[in-house]
Amino acid sequence: MGIIYHRSSPVDTLRDVFFSLKNGGSLILESQAIPGTEEVAIFPDKTYAKVPGTYFVPTARCLNNWLSRAGFKDIDLFCQHPMSSAEQRKTDWMQFESYSDFLDPCDPGKTIEGYPAPDRVFFLARTN
Repeated sequence: MGIIYHRSSPVDTLRDVFFSLKNGGSLILESQAIPGTEEVAIFPDKTYAKVPGTYFVPTARCLNNWLSRAGFKDIDLFCQHPMSSAEQRKTDWMQFESYSDFLDPCDPGKTIEGYPAPDRVFFLARTN
C-alpha cells in the first residue's frame, strides 16, 4: 500500500512480490498515479507533492504494464479516483502539513512542483 512509487526499480519490486506469492496468489496494490490514459510515468526531479524519495509516479495504464511485466495475470484496476483532502487532512492528532499543502494554491489540479495532482488507484493482480 502506497510504496511502489518510492522504489527506484518498481518492476523489480513487483517481480520480487510476484515470486514471493504462492501459485494462485493475489496482490492488492494501492498507489498514487497521475491522471491520463498514456503508458507513462513522471520521474520527479526532487519531490512529488513535497514527498522526497518519490522515484516514479505512473498512470494507471503504466502501472498495469509494470504488473504485467513482473509476471502478474488477471490484472484488474478496480478503483481510481482523484485524491482529496477528505482522505488526508489535518486532525487533532496530525497537525503538520497535509494534502492541501502539497497542491498548487492557484491550481489544485497540480502539485506544488507543477506536476499533475495524484489519483489513487487500486489493482488486484494474480500470479496465474
